[in-house]
Order: sequence, then structure tokens, then C-alpha cells
Amino acid sequence: MAFSEKEITSLVAEKKSWFRNLQMGSITDYSVQGNYVVVKVAAQLSPAGFLGDFHLTYEYKDNQLKVSGISFSSYD
Repeated sequence: MAFSEKEITSLVAEKKSWFRNLQMGSITDYSVQGNYVVVKVAAQLSPAGFLGDFHLTYEYKDNQLKVSGISFSSYD
């Protein structure tokens, strides 16, 4: 689901409080699902405003963890 700038502004404070660029890494969750490591990284627009999560799936291949999938889910 995509939001317009107006919808995001109404949900996430005033635009003047937004970061210059989308920030990631302040909230990161790790889990193991079967043979995969799944990492959920929050996408942050302002100090208290989050747009959604990136989901990265890693698999162990060639003696390394390699990204095998990336998706994004927005908060409703």
C-alpha cells in the first residue's frame, strides 16, 4: 500500500520534523526460520515516525550468509 505525502504527513507529525533521508537500523529484529536467518529492519521517517519494515532473508551458501530475498511491508 502506498501513501501520498499528505497522508504520511497527517500520520507522522509535521514534515519539518522528518529526517533528510529515510533512516534504518534503530529497530532491528533477527529470527531463524527453518534454514534461513530473517532480519526485520524498521524504516524511520522522523524520530517517532516509522513507515514500515524491510524484511531480508539470508541463507548460508558458499560458507557465507547471503541475502536471498528482500521485501517491504508498510504499517497501516
